[in-house]
Amino acid sequence: MSDKDKIEELEDLLGAGELLKTLEDFAKHAHNEANRLKELASQAKDSEARALLAAAAMDQELASQLVKMLSPLFWSILTVLNSLAQSINKLVDMIDLMVQVVPSSKEVKALQNKLDEISVEFRETMGMVKELYEAIKEVTKQKKEEDSSGKQN
Repeated sequence: MSDKDKIEELEDLLGAGELLKTLEDFAKHAHNEANRLKELASQAKDSEARALLAAAAMDQELASQLVKMLSPLFWSILTVLNSLAQSINKLVDMIDLMVQVVPSSKEVKALQNKLDEISVEFRETMGMVKELYEAIKEVTKQKKEEDSSGKQN
């Protein structure tokens, strides 16, 4: 399997490409929000308001930087999960072959049961990654809605 095929397969896995785009959008949005807050802080007459706006701007900038740092981590996690999925599939195929050849072997059946448990745990892990992705997407969507309603007011 070529690197390009692997990348395409990864992008299919949980919409990895979409997840990374969502993270990039969130980082860009947080950076823009930080700049907007800095501008408001510079225009504020009250020193307490200036300080609060500057702190909020710093929080937004930190969020932006954190998300930028997390994007490669998510990509790495998805790569590892994809490799793990391929390995599990190969093991399942191998165990199935062994069971067909030696159907009465207790060791093979025990191995197959253990592999089934691993498959279930892997699917649960993938479910958690999907939930994380959906949560990031929802937070980004809410933030964009809040900002667009704030700009209209």
